[in-house]
Amino acid sequence: MIIVETIFNYPGIAKLMVDGVATRDLPLIQSCAMIFCIGYLSLITLADIIAILANPRLR
Repeated sequence: MIIVETIFNYPGIAKLMVDGVATRDLPLIQSCAMIFCIGYLSLITLADIIAILANPRLR
């Protein structure tokens, strides 16, 4: 994520988190980490739901 933001000069949440680490801004780091975790868990849950719906043996 940070690589894409750096290559295309596109400011995003990964760059925000890196800047927060550089300035030792703990609440910002925690917020960014929580957003990353929520996104990851949402995608994993969505993938599990799609796998259950796509597999007739699991219905």
